[in-house]
Amino acid sequence: MKITPSNLNVVSPARYRISVVGILDENKSDRLGGLMIESREPDQNIGKSVTTLKGRLVDQAALFGVLNALYNMRMPLLAVEYMIEQDEGVRLRDDSGHIYLAKEDVKTL
Repeated sequence: MKITPSNLNVVSPARYRISVVGILDENKSDRLGGLMIESREPDQNIGKSVTTLKGRLVDQAALFGVLNALYNMRMPLLAVEYMIEQDEGVRLRDDSGHIYLAKEDVKTL
């Protein structure tokens, strides 16, 4: 079943994008629900590096587990976004080798 904002609930799998201040090593992915980890150079607005985690989590309990792990790592939280799932799009690979869907719609929680 395709998950949309109208049928999202706490026990449904969903895709999320989480942004934190600082750099996370990609080998922490297993500790963070298997989410893809991508760090960027210092953000112009905050003057520090930002790491984005994104991917599908089995439910909101898993989301809270990821958020708790980030808290325990002392990673300041910038944003948590629910990503509207669309039909399988074209998968693309960026210059760093990460695979992503060509289309994504985002709703901020």
